[in-house]
Amino acid sequence: MTRGCRQEDDRFFGCRVGAERHRNGFRKDHHSKNEMASERLVRVEVVCKDVRETARRPSLEEIFHRTGSTKLMSLLLKNVKKSYREPGGGVLPVLDIPEFEVPQGEQVALIGESGGGKTTLLNVISGISTPDSGEVKIQGTDISQLVEQARDRFRAERIGIVFQTFHLLPAFSALDNVLLGMTFSGKANRAYAKELLDRVGLGKRLGHRPAQLSVGEQQRVSVARALANKPALMLADEPTASVDLANQDTILKLLRETCNENDVTLVLVTHSPAVSEQFERIEKLSDFNKVGVSA
Repeated sequence: MTRGCRQEDDRFFGCRVGAERHRNGFRKDHHSKNEMASERLVRVEVVCKDVRETARRPSLEEIFHRTGSTKLMSLLLKNVKKSYREPGGGVLPVLDIPEFEVPQGEQVALIGESGGGKTTLLNVISGISTPDSGEVKIQGTDISQLVEQARDRFRAERIGIVFQTFHLLPAFSALDNVLLGMTFSGKANRAYAKELLDRVGLGKRLGHRPAQLSVGEQQRVSVARALANKPALMLADEPTASVDLANQDTILKLLRETCNENDVTLVLVTHSPAVSEQFERIEKLSDFNKVGVSA
């Protein structure tokens, strides 16, 4: 639970406590006026509901205004460094990127050695983790400068992610997993969720839970979920690693066509030459990351 959510719950809980004390006071001092006390208690709870609804997360427009950014659809990393603490107390550098930019709507295949920092880079771009220093700008907003709550909101509304591990909820159906991804940005659209699942070949398995799906089918659900909010930036970490050749082409076609249709920037990490060769722009991480160690 984010800090903002806890604050909202605390505010609501405080109202409930106040209402309870209010009710107890009337029981103690005004036993003959129970009906009046009940009416006043209802009014207090209505006010509390309004407080809870208005104590919302900031809109993207408010974030843009506060950070002085503009809505430019591009990805820019500048002087980004990221390292991790080792068990012995040492520091393991992972990223040292003077500059990396992807213009609006461009699609990039990012290749590199296993353990070379590609997943760490995607985590920094998405705001899942923050760099030690440097700028990570998406649409002109330096997300590394946003508080955790604002980064979460930004990611939910503007970034789609296809993970190596699928992160599907086991108790939810394929359709519900896609719809859940939509609810984080408040744009749940059941018809569009079904359309996406149908396009990845799962139109007849909407009600199946992850345990009832093959590994490849689970990956296709995760791709549909990443596309569900029509993001401005799509990050894909080995999206075809767990599927056969036929479904690999289906997933790549879906990702690339959907990104083209919506002018979405796509950064796709892959080890496969067959995948990277389909992209006009291919980047080796070692060409712009000055750190040559395993991550």
